[in-house]
Amino acid sequence: MPESILEKNPMDLDYQGVVEWVNKYKERERSLGHILDKPAPVLLTTFYAQMVAEGSIVGNEWVRRACERHLKDLKRSEEDPDYPWVFDEEKAWRPIRFIEKKCHPTKGNFKHLVMQPWQHFIVGSMFGWVNKDTGMRRFRESLIFVGIKNGKTELESGLADYMAGFDGENGPNVYFLANSQQQSRLLFEASRSMIRKSPWLSERFVPNRSEIRFPATDGKIMAMSAEKSNKDGENVHFAVFDEIHEYQDYSLINVMKNSCVTRTQPLIVYITTAGFVLDGPLTDMVEQAQDTLKNYGDDINSRTFYYIASLDNEKETEEPTKWVKANPNIGLMQMVDMITDFKSAKRVPREYADWLTKRFNIFADADKMSFITPEILKKN
Repeated sequence: MPESILEKNPMDLDYQGVVEWVNKYKERERSLGHILDKPAPVLLTTFYAQMVAEGSIVGNEWVRRACERHLKDLKRSEEDPDYPWVFDEEKAWRPIRFIEKKCHPTKGNFKHLVMQPWQHFIVGSMFGWVNKDTGMRRFRESLIFVGIKNGKTELESGLADYMAGFDGENGPNVYFLANSQQQSRLLFEASRSMIRKSPWLSERFVPNRSEIRFPATDGKIMAMSAEKSNKDGENVHFAVFDEIHEYQDYSLINVMKNSCVTRTQPLIVYITTAGFVLDGPLTDMVEQAQDTLKNYGDDINSRTFYYIASLDNEKETEEPTKWVKANPNIGLMQMVDMITDFKSAKRVPREYADWLTKRFNIFADADKMSFITPEILKKN
């Protein structure tokens, strides 16, 4: 029997072979429901967790542990009368449906956003786990650690719009936060663009230059950066920290966390790739995530959601079937270009270090061109 193209490593194929391999790979992933071209008719949060846990969907150690955490929590919610949390599928699905039905992509030729299974898992987990007595959200913080070009801007914008007007909060303040004002403005402009492209949202939001208002709830969406001198009194309902790998300290993070005290169910989300700052907040957060997920029985950081997507080791850079570990949205990416670009980039140390960090989410020392292990991170 002739060898299937998928049994070959595309790193060893010529350009035409890579094209054929990618086409077959995406065809298989679509047939398995791992890549969606239209919105799913049901919530996929638990489906994704089950598929990753059993190995049908490829995930690294920490994504697998996050999925196992979800499944164990479901079991506890059913069997332990003292367990305070339950998974409410309607609340989990509400922001997903909102993004798919009401939000329009800010880039590309797509007319609508289609949430992929991994996004169902993240958003469904953040919004679906609630206190069984009060109905208030369990998770107050969330770390989403993925490679670049995994649709984080669309996700950030869609969630910001939802939280400003449709989360049931009176006067919600929503913030896009970044290390620089320029970066936070880019996120703000993306949100404003998403609103302008949607007739439904345009009728309800008032996008001004400095803020986006939602009059029905007195909600506001604003941009802020670590460069601002006065950051007190923001009264945050929802905050998105973009690319916290650039942060040197906790100053802005602490201000936002301290300003949530009057809110009933605030949510702070950190979305980022890996970086070159080895002693900043991100390395602390990743270490806490690994500690929490590895020691499930200790209930460490039980009110923080973690999705830590990266390659498990540097050798996996040579196996494109493993790239999904750091790039859960890879089925929607230009994989042919990714593979051919990496073949060239890996020969240049600085370009290779950039790929390790930005595409594969492996912390690397750009100066020493070395791969940073979790053990080394803990020493910094």
